[in-house]
Amino acid sequence: MSSNLLYIAFVWHMHQPYYKDPNTGRYIMPWVRLHGIKDYYDMVSILDDFPSVHQTFNIVPSLLEQLKDYASGNAEDEYFNISKKPPEELGSLERSFILENFFMLNWDNMINPFPRYNELLLKRGEYIGKETLKDAVRYFTDQDILDLQVWFNLAWFDPVHLNGDRFLADMVKKGRGYTQDEKLKILDKQIHVIKKIIPKYRELQTKGIIELTTSPFYHPILPLLCDSYSAREAMPHVTLPTERFRHPEDAKAQLSLGIDYFKSIFGESPSGCWPSEGSVSNELVQLFLEEGVEWIATDEGILSRSIDHAFKRDNKGLCIQPEVLYKVYYTEYKKKRLNLIFRDHVLSDLFGFVYSKWRPEDAVNDFINRLHKIRSSLLSKNKNLNNFIVPIILDGENPWEHYLNDGRDFLLKLYKRISESDNIKAVTVKEYIEDHAPKQKIDRLFAGSWIDNNFKIWIGHHEDNTAWSYLLDARNAVVEFENALKKPLSKANKELMDKVWNLIYIAEGSDWFWWYGDDHSSAKDREFDELFRSNLKMIYKLLSLEQPSVLDNTIIAEEEAEFIPSSKPTSLLKPHIDGEVTNYYEWLSAGRLDKENVGGSMHQIKGFISKIHYGFDLKNLFLRIDYE
Repeated sequence: MSSNLLYIAFVWHMHQPYYKDPNTGRYIMPWVRLHGIKDYYDMVSILDDFPSVHQTFNIVPSLLEQLKDYASGNAEDEYFNISKKPPEELGSLERSFILENFFMLNWDNMINPFPRYNELLLKRGEYIGKETLKDAVRYFTDQDILDLQVWFNLAWFDPVHLNGDRFLADMVKKGRGYTQDEKLKILDKQIHVIKKIIPKYRELQTKGIIELTTSPFYHPILPLLCDSYSAREAMPHVTLPTERFRHPEDAKAQLSLGIDYFKSIFGESPSGCWPSEGSVSNELVQLFLEEGVEWIATDEGILSRSIDHAFKRDNKGLCIQPEVLYKVYYTEYKKKRLNLIFRDHVLSDLFGFVYSKWRPEDAVNDFINRLHKIRSSLLSKNKNLNNFIVPIILDGENPWEHYLNDGRDFLLKLYKRISESDNIKAVTVKEYIEDHAPKQKIDRLFAGSWIDNNFKIWIGHHEDNTAWSYLLDARNAVVEFENALKKPLSKANKELMDKVWNLIYIAEGSDWFWWYGDDHSSAKDREFDELFRSNLKMIYKLLSLEQPSVLDNTIIAEEEAEFIPSSKPTSLLKPHIDGEVTNYYEWLSAGRLDKENVGGSMHQIKGFISKIHYGFDLKNLFLRIDYE
């Protein structure tokens, strides 16, 4: 490898919650299927045109399981089933369901570009409650409902499919007046695309263009499974559940099951792992090494807390000490090394939250310019750049609906610039580490996640704590039941306990706790709550134990949640007050209040004010109000 190249590592994290209802076997939400036709295939297939742009894709095993289920043709979800039904066979509740849920996607980029879809949205009304929804249903003809069924399922296709498949292109061009047969063919096309996803990842892995890595099976917060008291390392005064959750054996099982499943799909064990939500602790080092993991990734804030080094940035968000951040570290357990990389949260968040609002060429220019400045800064102090790598790590599916053309224009321009560059090289994490063994050791890994370097999202709020208590009660019941069984276990009892433990592992997933508390909210909070409690209820049912009556009641509190800023001020502001935003960096260090998201992570409701930036200098308070 050249000593003058700046190495960068893209790590795309692919994840969805486990949506299967244990009672019906159907998925209660459609996001695996819909992101399957929008993101999972095209994000990797685009690299066919840029084989020198190597990347790392982290795929959560529970997502793989759901993709396989859809690809087999056996999976059902409520949205898919109601999409298949002819309008004349739909009852009033089903028609209301369609009007309520079939606009749950980005309006600006996935509804407004299609005149008929936008027409149907305006006919229903942009802001609508349960009562007005009932009235709106009366004005939708069977053809309106059929067209809406089509557009919800058609608009989710990535442009590579809408433009590359003649039938889908014809359906976009037709625009309205669809038939039942055309709708069913569109739904069949979805399954056809999903069938191609896993083979495509396997193909590019074989070619050496991508590295595939994994996470614990059901995406749990591993440090909290090992010991819920680990939350106190970052939050000493946090209120935790009454009873301590301390089961490192569950963390081991989640990781081991995930690696085994990954190996069964891709034919080899992964070298790397993105711990769920970048959540790490020093106690996990032994676990990763015992499972054969060679490297893990988390956020720069964890590095900062682990080495007691506060990273400073200039007014454009560039790290002032890049030689500290942009390197691979290692930690040890019994003389075995676990390699560690740390995401640049500014660069990563530009992809996730900022560049979607820019013209693709401007966003690409900004990113490439930042890399050149990082390279220049490193070269000013080091003759050899081989010891440095810039990690960009973020969700691989969630950002793109906020970009025009699903982000394809941006990514094509970006990858072209990188592939043509003489001094920037995109590599997988594994191939970089193989050529550049880390030299700097971290003695103790700080316990925290990629969000504020703590576990506040998942524990501490009374809703989170209640969920942890219900989970622990169910787990204790399982252990007591299993201990009472005659050993060795009969085949029937072993199958029973495998099912029950799997339900425990599902309930340990991070996503239930993500939506509890006042940190995040969606239009589907109660569905997530119901699904979490359903998994626990099924445990008692399978064991023929009396179910605790509290599981029939929602965990979600009724009181209004406290509003939490999206980000807090990081330094003093010096804005130019002229009624305009001169450039992005002018308000980079400001705090930000965003409008609340509704409709799940895939939908934003419109409103008069989109966000408020706030900050101060030594004399003044500054407010910037952005409108829709």
